Amino acid sequence: MNGLPPNRFTLDSLVGAAGMIFRARSRQAIMAIFLVALPVTGCSGSAQALSRPVFEQGLVCIAKGPYSTRLNVEIARSRLQKRTGLQHRSTLAPDGGMLFIFDNTQAADRAFWMYQTLIPLDIAFLDQQGTILAIQQMEPCVDEHKHNCPLYPAGKPFSYVLETNKGFFARHQVTPGDRVILDPDDSCD
Repeated sequence: MNGLPPNRFTLDSLVGAAGMIFRARSRQAIMAIFLVALPVTGCSGSAQALSRPVFEQGLVCIAKGPYSTRLNVEIARSRLQKRTGLQHRSTLAPDGGMLFIFDNTQAADRAFWMYQTLIPLDIAFLDQQGTILAIQQMEPCVDEHKHNCPLYPAGKPFSYVLETNKGFFARHQVTPGDRVILDPDDSCD
């Protein structure tokens, strides 16, 4: 069928099958065709929009003087991963977070928001070396109008963003100038 895998239906084959069915005037046959075709071809639209992208798992260490804090992160590299971020989640592990990796340095006015994000977060903007430039606390925004959600700009050009549970940085006394080690060994020592 036009070079498609054997379990795929083309629009032409469905129309052809529907034409035969209409000629046969069999309502049950029409339903049978569509009940078989939908699971095989897959559905597009809102069902796919609600599916979460798969995130690579990683580890970062936040170095503060002689001490370091370990954080298990999901890594957002693709545009879809960055756009989805931590939306629609009701919890985040106490030692969990998300690391956003950008291919190019982002402008100081580039901002993050919390549209459809259900949990309060800390956000740290990092330079190319992993040095924390700025930290902010962000509140959930579940307003149906995304333009009503506040923006959280970095204020300085940045290359990475690290999001954690709100209060994480304060609890661990992490401040601007501390360094995030992006590819540490397993121990973070």
